[in-house]
Amino acid sequence: MIEIQPVVPEDIPEIMKLVSECWKDYFADTSEALLYAACGMIVRNNYLEPDLSFKAIENGKIAAIVFAGTADSVSNPEKFYEDRLSVLEKGEGEWLKTQRAYHIKADTECKKLLDDTTFKLALFMSTVKGSGRLLLDHLIGILQEKGYKRMALWTDTSCSYDYYPSHGFTQQSSLKIPEYSTPDEDYVLMTFTKEI
Repeated sequence: MIEIQPVVPEDIPEIMKLVSECWKDYFADTSEALLYAACGMIVRNNYLEPDLSFKAIENGKIAAIVFAGTADSVSNPEKFYEDRLSVLEKGEGEWLKTQRAYHIKADTECKKLLDDTTFKLALFMSTVKGSGRLLLDHLIGILQEKGYKRMALWTDTSCSYDYYPSHGFTQQSSLKIPEYSTPDEDYVLMTFTKEI
């Protein structure tokens, strides 16, 4: 049986492990320290509002997580970011700085879509079939009760971005990111919305 609970700060280390498992192939050629830093930034950058952050528990373990935010939400990953910079090798620290700047750019682009009726789906991950849908439906129900009618999110070409148009999302913007693009392939940041 899957149980839905609010995410509490004490869950962050376990959530970071969940994120690390999902992103380990992307970071296959990097150190454990950089993987930890990058995944920590992903989690802390998106943990916007505790009352809009939920986990699905199955057999005592986190099976899925969802974080959401509103137009007024602000994350504060700076202490973690500064701590990680102090222990990373110079090249890895530079990469993390670039990644932090990218997250700020992506969040700024997504924030343009937020208003009194549009919330941000900030982080959504599931490792057990069915748990993610249950969790997302729970979050959407709460936000609909608060008057929200649409969700917005950002993603990029490092993710399975084709998922969104095939599941009723409409692309709102597309922005080439030169820092991550190569001569053979553009790295593109995209924003999407969906009516709920």
